Amino acid sequence: MEYYNRAIKFVFQGNKYMAMENIQKGLELFHDMTRLLLLRAAIYREQRDYDQALSDLERASKFMFAEGLQNDVTVQIGLTYNDMGTSLFQKQRYHEAMTILNEAITFMPLDPGIHINRGDTYRELKKFNLAQSDYHYALDLGGDKNLINPRLSLNHYALGAQCFNRQDYEGANIEFTRAIEFFGRNPEYYMNRAKVCMELSLFEQAYEDLKKCLELNPNCERANTLMAQFNTDKKLAFNGKRFIKA
Repeated sequence: MEYYNRAIKFVFQGNKYMAMENIQKGLELFHDMTRLLLLRAAIYREQRDYDQALSDLERASKFMFAEGLQNDVTVQIGLTYNDMGTSLFQKQRYHEAMTILNEAITFMPLDPGIHINRGDTYRELKKFNLAQSDYHYALDLGGDKNLINPRLSLNHYALGAQCFNRQDYEGANIEFTRAIEFFGRNPEYYMNRAKVCMELSLFEQAYEDLKKCLELNPNCERANTLMAQFNTDKKLAFNGKRFIKA
């Protein structure tokens, strides 16, 4: 334990080189000591050397039950796969990221952060319903609403855009409304819901959405143009209180 304690001390001091030196010396005496391998795997993971980290964790698993460290090893494996998946996501290698994040969830099925990361990956792959499932499950697991709600908002907005492109205006209205419920400070959401409402002849709602859009972004050209059309479009009329069909 002497080398382990020294290594821990150096880790807290930020001296990874000396920490690794002491881990190596300890492993020369105790070849498969789980604690030492776990610590080195954590250092490798921080350095983004994921293959080395997983190699150490595989060795650590040999005696983890004898040392009562099976939970620690399982968590480290899950965290390593999560970091690998996140790294692939950042490189826009979404299919590979999905495969790795699925592995992470196998080891840490109740970690909200991993479900958030997989949800992000589903969203990039345009699998919006699966993304939504992961985000809601992350909320159920106690995940941070400040992180999850904006993601749910983006997801519903994307679903709304799909509905709009299919001319499913009722569906688009529902999805844009949900997007606004989860994050109500994006002027684009109000702009596009206004367009949907105009298609559905919901002129009062469209007018209110355009006002909100311009409140959030006074320079929005499309909102200003559409607002002007309420007075010029022959299909619409304003009776002093509300917009109605002409």
